Amino acid sequence: MKRHLPVLLAGLLPVAVTAASLNDTGSTICTDGGTVYTTCTTLLDNGSSLPHQDARYGVSAMDNAGVYYSKQGGSATKGRDYSKVCNSGEPAGTGACPAAPVLGVAANEWGCTKDNVTGLTWEMKVNNSASLHHKNWYFSWYDSNPATNGGVKGKINGGTCLNQYNATTNPTGKSCDTQGFVTAVNAAGLCGATDWRMPSIRELDTLVDYNLYGAANAEGAGAIDNTWFPYTKGHGFWSSSANAGNSNQAWYLAFQDGYAMPTGNPNDPGSVRLVRGTTP
Repeated sequence: MKRHLPVLLAGLLPVAVTAASLNDTGSTICTDGGTVYTTCTTLLDNGSSLPHQDARYGVSAMDNAGVYYSKQGGSATKGRDYSKVCNSGEPAGTGACPAAPVLGVAANEWGCTKDNVTGLTWEMKVNNSASLHHKNWYFSWYDSNPATNGGVKGKINGGTCLNQYNATTNPTGKSCDTQGFVTAVNAAGLCGATDWRMPSIRELDTLVDYNLYGAANAEGAGAIDNTWFPYTKGHGFWSSSANAGNSNQAWYLAFQDGYAMPTGNPNDPGSVRLVRGTTP
């Protein structure tokens, strides 16, 4: 998993994007069907030479055309609406949480990002090896629940993480697998919550923004908003979804290109970004 694997709204009136919706693709570029790309700036202009393209529809198209719609957060990304949440659980600008908290592990620093479109709240990654949420921790896929694991539990403690369990040298340590990580994060109460879980592949896919494709960060991620999700790795992120066609595999998504694949080997260590909230 560490390797880079390929993994309607329209109108001129103000629109409020409500929670429990799905993000659109983020695309704002039209194509002539070949190699010529151009920015689509006219909503629903299907009488042009570039009709009926994805970039002409949805909230990102409205945003790109300068049509107002209300955002709860401060995201400048086309068609996306994100807000910061401090590790204490307070939203940015409320209580002791600053209006623009910096990323970190202290109570009044940025620890989670809320997607105001889907209503989901996401764990942030940091560049701090003393943190549970370090960008360089990796986890094998493991799910002991027969109702959700597709028939195979996966690999227990097959990754590398903070305070890793070892029967001989660290018998009280943490299990470096997806289930163990969920347990550890809930015990720590990230952002004041104890209901963190693995995202489904559908939920993980809501973070993919194809308009940002190619604008990779230093970690190789080019299909996610790196302003709101810094330190995202480009390689595979595990989902909770087992492969219905092969019980020895699970779904993952690579933010290098936004590809979701059902062929992940549970023994391979991959990245994890936990989520909380109700699926849209």
